Amino acid sequence: MISVTGIVAKKSLKLTDDPTFILLYGIIFQTLFIGTFAFFYKIGSHFFITNCCLVVFASFFIRNELKLFISSLFTTFSLKSKVIFSLFIVLVALESAQIPSIFDNETYYIQTIKWINEFGYINGIANVHPFLAQYSFWHVFQSGFNFSFISDSFNDVNGLLLIIGIYYFFQKYNTQPNLYLTVNSLFLVVYFQFIDAPSPDLPVLVFLSIFFNEFIFNYLDTRKRKSLFLFLIFLVFIKLTIVPLLLLLYFILDKEKKIIVFAICTGFIFGITWIIKNLIITGYPLFPLSLFDFNFDWKLPIESMNYMYKNINNLGYAENVSIAHDYSLLEKLNFWIHLKGINGFFNSSIIILLFLTPFTKLYKSIKKFKILYFVLLIHFVFLLVTSPQYRFFLPTIICLGTVLIYDVLMRINFSNKAIIISLSILLINFSLFFDLKNISINEKFNINCVIYPSSNSKHNSSRFKEKSIGNFKFYDPNLPNLYKTSNGKLPCVNKKLFEFYTFYPQQRTSNIKDGFYAKKIEDD
Repeated sequence: MISVTGIVAKKSLKLTDDPTFILLYGIIFQTLFIGTFAFFYKIGSHFFITNCCLVVFASFFIRNELKLFISSLFTTFSLKSKVIFSLFIVLVALESAQIPSIFDNETYYIQTIKWINEFGYINGIANVHPFLAQYSFWHVFQSGFNFSFISDSFNDVNGLLLIIGIYYFFQKYNTQPNLYLTVNSLFLVVYFQFIDAPSPDLPVLVFLSIFFNEFIFNYLDTRKRKSLFLFLIFLVFIKLTIVPLLLLLYFILDKEKKIIVFAICTGFIFGITWIIKNLIITGYPLFPLSLFDFNFDWKLPIESMNYMYKNINNLGYAENVSIAHDYSLLEKLNFWIHLKGINGFFNSSIIILLFLTPFTKLYKSIKKFKILYFVLLIHFVFLLVTSPQYRFFLPTIICLGTVLIYDVLMRINFSNKAIIISLSILLINFSLFFDLKNISINEKFNINCVIYPSSNSKHNSSRFKEKSIGNFKFYDPNLPNLYKTSNGKLPCVNKKLFEFYTFYPQQRTSNIKDGFYAKKIEDD
């Protein structure tokens, strides 16, 4: 399905015909199509049938290109590469089928996707749970391929994306051997931490790893410039934390009229889709900014929005939000650098990497990498003063970490790629049985999940209690963390959250599809 969409996009927009890129185009434009469809209708079985019919119809007109694309996917792979690639597919499938371990999966990933599957976009859905305001288009993409009308166990688009990313590595490994890209495979163990749930962090990691390699080492013709522009715009579309990386567009877009027109038209389409989605969900066109408040009755109260992002911001500096709240920015940064555990490890790592990178041969010899380094530095500063959570730094850590290891190996004349790949596989196998996020044994690992995938939540034993407040009826998960909702029936929210934010939702009409508005508790 994504291959057909990708080929159509490649032909229509005259983009690079790299096989990996074609698959990524498919993901990008399927996301845009699903996101547009959700404005009018739910993303359920009817959408899936419609999508399949359109893909089959398009396949007829591109049947020759599709046949050539499929037949050429592995022609450059050696037998050894095919075997190792197959092993990676097994490892990805095994990890994808496990019980999700990402915290945000239980707070809003599951519920976001569920709302889209059952209703599409709904006015003021953020008033039900403030985290739903963060609707990512990556979750929109997942909603189109999770087959919710069959099972709730198929939230695995991250696994698919990682396989595409690994395919890119082997494709280049067999056609354009590159020690940098081989070293980059050592960090696949980090990527694996994001494939058991539809986290938007993984597409950022995969797309940017490909983007960085193409930007640094390859010649950028017109088609490739357009493709890289599309990748960056798509990443901003699904994850606003990478906005500073748009500075790279200055070095990608040249003065050629065709590229400028392509950039303007593409940017407008993605931009207007993003704005309309924000208006429907939160009432603010530029959410998380409150600019251009049209005072829709379903808008998220500004108090709720500010409080939510203050807490998200503080969590990046300290494990204890109340402690972070009492400190100045400089004191918060001091606390941030002294965090312990995995947070402290990554925080210290990025500081060290940013300091050492200018001494590497790659920095001194390749101008485009020097440009990339300074843009990444700006991105780091941006995150440092907004929300310095280590997962937002991971693209920079992986890129600069790869450069540093690459530099060391070049200095000692080490170029045995087989050893590096073997080490990468060993690290991934280790991560299956060890929870890197919590630095503990992964007691929930179950090999049987490959045959019978686990459900999309780790709180399946939760007992949901039906409650109501005003005209709003909902299911309370009764979980200790008031933000968690698990896989409860819609609407699902912890009643304590209303007391915490001092607002509760009310249906705008008797029909839930018409959305919700917020009412202050003290108004009663």
